[in-house]
Amino acid sequence: MNKYIVLVAAVLVLTPLMAQAKDVSGESKQRTEQAQHAQHAKKDMLQNADKNGDNLVSREEARTVPWLDKRFDVLDSNKDGQISKEEIAAAKNAHHEERKRKADEKFNKADVDQDGSISREEAEKGLPSIASKFDVIDANKDGKITQAEISAYQHTRMQHIRDIKTRKNQEEAAQP
Repeated sequence: MNKYIVLVAAVLVLTPLMAQAKDVSGESKQRTEQAQHAQHAKKDMLQNADKNGDNLVSREEARTVPWLDKRFDVLDSNKDGQISKEEIAAAKNAHHEERKRKADEKFNKADVDQDGSISREEAEKGLPSIASKFDVIDANKDGKITQAEISAYQHTRMQHIRDIKTRKNQEEAAQP
């Protein structure tokens, strides 16, 4: 009898969590595929923009790729009139650092009581995108989310994206 009660309780507790995880996974999969497509398209455009094959993109070559032409002056950090792979890598790193700084700023602003974690109430008021995934992100189920839990969630999500990409590549390679 006790085993039956425990089993029923487990099903009642886990079913909503599994449904929520499935919803997040489906939503994440769609965003992942869109992001991968955009990233591959940019990489292909960058390679295609390098018309003379010197591994540099001149202003003239960049004009054939709207996003590259638009950002040319920012990407050409040494102002030599060409964009190198190193300049693109540096721009990516700067972009990631800026995103991290902004995320830290948002977290700190939402952490009204400055205890280093975000309660559900704080998330609902200051970080609605986090609030909508609160139960998934709150790994230790203490009712608060730390920056480490957000990072772990994002890492898991990115690993999921990489797994999808790998499966897709494997499926494409297996097709005749």
